[in-house]
Amino acid sequence: NINRLTKLCGEILGADYALFNKFEEGRLRSCGQWNTPPDFVATDEAEGHICYDVIQGEHDEVVVIRDLQDTDYAKTDPIVLKFGLHTYVGKAIKISGEYIGTLCAVYQLDFNPTDEDKEIMSFIALAIGVEEERRAVEETNQIAQFAIEHSTDSIFWIGPDGRVLRVNEMACSSLGYSRDELLHMHAGDINPDYTRGTWLSHWQELKEKNSL
Repeated sequence: NINRLTKLCGEILGADYALFNKFEEGRLRSCGQWNTPPDFVATDEAEGHICYDVIQGEHDEVVVIRDLQDTDYAKTDPIVLKFGLHTYVGKAIKISGEYIGTLCAVYQLDFNPTDEDKEIMSFIALAIGVEEERRAVEETNQIAQFAIEHSTDSIFWIGPDGRVLRVNEMACSSLGYSRDELLHMHAGDINPDYTRGTWLSHWQELKEKNSL
């Protein structure tokens, strides 16, 4: 999805190349690329790159820099001189309020984007932000699931009706049941103190405490 969105930006804006650069641990990494030359380096130190400055500047508007060869970026950003770039058009991307990267379109000739071009880039940058946020949530969930599954504690997920919804491996081992057997049980089958009536009361108490 990231590469499709990057490609869409490059094609619609008529760029020579398009990139989604992400800032990670002091480096810029091109997570999305379109039409880049074979010798393009996808990861580099962030300092001196245009995209890094756009990220650090926390710009919400589209940034346009023309006549790149006459700016300091001709010396500090390696792709400016190497690929003879003239114009940079970029939009910072943020997730959860934090700026994490940029979507950019670059040109070897002079290019002055219209307001419509800027709106399109902003929309695509927003879509990339949503995709990155979704991926971050998925990665967090995978890490949490791994930690839970390999925990040395018995962990159960039990619904409002007392039905067992999910268990980890330690829960199966400690109780001597298979996962499938536990998923057909009620909280009262695991702890006799929880009849169907008492579990419902317990659930309601927990719900009220969490709502405070």
